[in-house]
Parts: sequence; C-alpha cells; structure tokens
Amino acid sequence: MPIVLLTGLDNEALAIRAMQAGAQDYLAKGQSDVNLLVRAIRYAIGRKQAERALQESEARYRSIVETAQEGIWMLDATGKTTYVNDRMAEMLGYTPSEMLGRPSFDFMDGVARLEAERNLDRRRQGIKEQHDFRFRRKDGSDLYTLVSTNPLLDAKGQFVGALGMVADITERKRAEEEREKLVRELQEALAQVKTLSGLLPICASCKKIRDDQGYWNQLEGYFLEHSELKLSHGLCPECAKKLYPEYFNDAE
Repeated sequence: MPIVLLTGLDNEALAIRAMQAGAQDYLAKGQSDVNLLVRAIRYAIGRKQAERALQESEARYRSIVETAQEGIWMLDATGKTTYVNDRMAEMLGYTPSEMLGRPSFDFMDGVARLEAERNLDRRRQGIKEQHDFRFRRKDGSDLYTLVSTNPLLDAKGQFVGALGMVADITERKRAEEEREKLVRELQEALAQVKTLSGLLPICASCKKIRDDQGYWNQLEGYFLEHSELKLSHGLCPECAKKLYPEYFNDAE
C-alpha cells in the first residue's frame, strides 16, 4: 500500500527517515492543501507501482539467474568475487557464501592463475571474449569450462569488474583428450608398420632383390629390413628331393 506521511513537524531529517522506512512521500500539515495532497497521493501511487514492477523484475531476473544451467560469476575491479549463482558454486564444490569476497585466483592453480591475470587485464581494456579455462575444484580435481566474459563499466565508463558465464565442458574435454590419445597411439602403431609395395627388381636366377641404392640383397634379408615379417626356414618338396634324394626318393 502506498504511504504518504502527513506530519505537523517541518523536519527534513524526519521526512528522510520516513522515506527510508518505506513511505513514498510526505507533506507538512501547515504547507499542504488539497491540490498538494492529491498530487502527493498520485505520486505515491505511481512510485509504489514502479517499486512493485522493479521488485517483480528483480524476482524474475533472480529466478533466471539461480536456475540457469550455466555458472554466473561477477568480480570487482581487483578480481574478488561479488556474486556467484548456485550453479557456479556447485560446479566448484562450494556454497555461494564460501566464494563471496574471495579472489577468483583462489579457485585455480598457479598455471591457470597466470592466464587469469592476463584475462583480467584484457577486461580492464574493455575486451570481451570467449575462451576455455581450467579451474580447480574444492576436492582438488580439475574443472574444464567454456567462459564468456564481459567487462563491467560504471556510468562514467570506468572499469568496475567483470561478468563471466561459465559452462562445464569437463566431459567433452576428457572425450577430446581420449580421442587425441587414441589418435597418437594409432599414429605410433602405423609408424611402426612397414609395408612393401611397388615394383621390386628380383634376379630370375638367384632371386636376389635390388634395393634403392642399387645393391643386390638376399631375399630374406630384404624382407627382414623392410617389413615386420619373421621368417622361419624349411624345404619345399622339390628342394628336399634335390638336396636329400636318399631320403625323399626312397620315401616315394
């Protein structure tokens, strides 16, 4: 309900206290007439409606912020935390009250801190950007995120802080690292595989093979050098008869 204070005391300090207590306007009895009273009442009603609209807007904003799937993190000009929503605190394993007032550097290791200091300098220059960043959770594990940051400026255009929208990409990052690991292992495996292809000059008589330098090599030596083959030795039936006729001819 709008409130207009009608007082017999022409006391400015009292009027200010009344306004601070929730009154929308005040009038001194000795200085008020019907027109002033009507004007004050209209002003009080309009101001109360504006206050109610502002409260509803703030409530909607707070509801959106608190239920957002992204973390929301606000810093002052020195990098200290002025606000985090529940999602941001949850991602790091803290409560919002545990994070308020603490520098953002408290939630990262030394390597990430150097990067964060450079990022904060860029915010001071008015630069907004999106980048990957790694935080340190309360339990010591890594939190990989995608951060969209904007500088916060006052009415004079002076830097007063930064706002970050933070998305958890830890699972995606782990999947990427696993994929990169598999690719490296595959590349290493392929590098170890030796294959023979193309035209090989081979002697029709002794079966030696000529290499790229023009040297003639024994067939088995060439295969051992240029492939992963492991050779074992034996005799084909024709060679066995030729070399050991006394055994194989009698067997027939």
